[in-house]
Amino acid sequence: ITREYRKGSSVVSTANVGDELTVHIMVRTVSKQGTVHDVALVDLLPSGFEIDRESARTSLPTQGTPSLTPEFVDLREDRALIFASISSSTASYAYKVKVTAPGSFVVPPPQAMSLYDLTLRGRGPSAQFEVSAP
Repeated sequence: ITREYRKGSSVVSTANVGDELTVHIMVRTVSKQGTVHDVALVDLLPSGFEIDRESARTSLPTQGTPSLTPEFVDLREDRALIFASISSSTASYAYKVKVTAPGSFVVPPPQAMSLYDLTLRGRGPSAQFEVSAP
């Protein structure tokens, strides 16, 4: 599982307050079992980011990889929880966030875990994100 913040088509690690970014989560399984059903994707947001609820209910169109079709999406104040089946082909889920506060933020790692087989889990890298006042 990996995550990128994009502004337009560029991957970014800096933004200004008020910017709207697109979050791209890419996921696939390396399990020998093939498709893994009932997987929770957990995307914790850094402080100062707000989810655009309309864009996150279904994945925005993604370029280069097929869109992940979620079975259920649970949006919270600090995270997006996406429940889906994951195959060995990379699939993407994309949604928009708005940057609301300036500062230097740690971006928690995205995670994927099977709901019924606790041995199947993955975690992406954490990152730093810089937000400037306009």
